[in-house]
Amino acid sequence: MARRVRPGLVGGSRALAVLGAAGLVAALVLVGRSLDGGGAPERRGQPAPAAAARPPVQVGGEVECPAGWPVLATSDHRSWPAGHPAQPAAGNATAVACYRTAAQAAAAGYPPAPPPPGAVEVAGVYLAPTSQAFRASCRRVADRLGFGAPCPWLLPTPPPGVPWPRRLCEEPRACQRGRMLRFVQEAFVVPFGYVGAPAGHGALMIVATPADGGDARPGLRCPDERRVATPAVHGAWAVLAACPEDAQGSLFAGSLLLRWSQRGTLVVVSMLGHSEANQRLLLALADHLRVIPPRT
Repeated sequence: MARRVRPGLVGGSRALAVLGAAGLVAALVLVGRSLDGGGAPERRGQPAPAAAARPPVQVGGEVECPAGWPVLATSDHRSWPAGHPAQPAAGNATAVACYRTAAQAAAAGYPPAPPPPGAVEVAGVYLAPTSQAFRASCRRVADRLGFGAPCPWLLPTPPPGVPWPRRLCEEPRACQRGRMLRFVQEAFVVPFGYVGAPAGHGALMIVATPADGGDARPGLRCPDERRVATPAVHGAWAVLAACPEDAQGSLFAGSLLLRWSQRGTLVVVSMLGHSEANQRLLLALADHLRVIPPRT
């Protein structure tokens, strides 16, 4: 059962009405301290004031957070931000409150639960391991392409009801032998206020071509791209660049992209938006990406 959010200053005017002059002065001092953040600290585990939390709701027999308050806090003093790869263990904890951000929940005594083994959290986005079936598809795709296939070992978690990608090439046109591979994750969960998620979700694209002249193919270079950094990726120098939104004919218009060559393959990983969070995400994804060579 959800705990009621503790109100802030309730009944203050009624109390002041029955006080004498000395009591009035003392009450005003106490109220001033409360408004300035002084006084006794909140007990650990007590939900924050109503402005920072909402009670969870029952939907079809399950407890959920209302829209706009995606971080679920539970009675074991943990929180579960949107996109967290794990769920609270049934019967071990009850829902307490819902918060807009993980930081608000942590400040109220509910730090985020640690990710499950193999998963990581970067800038509030959770990256979880791809399945064995997905990774097996990378080998088959490499054989079909005739050049190295970029295989992500981690991917951002999709929104509820959206299935995880089942294979590296969801459709034949995305994998053209000797020419190009394009993998798209159209939506993944991002935290509240995330920059670079115009539809409320992030978007990821991985493109690969043979390294010999691959970056000169139409659409793979971003006109007037702005170089942000030159990090090292898997022992090779990479280019981290921002592609303008008005880049005509480019696959990466409005995106931040990370480009490098590895094992004879040019790899480009991109995300919508030029935020610092996306820079960190791209580097984390690249670090957990493997280029699988063809067997033929």
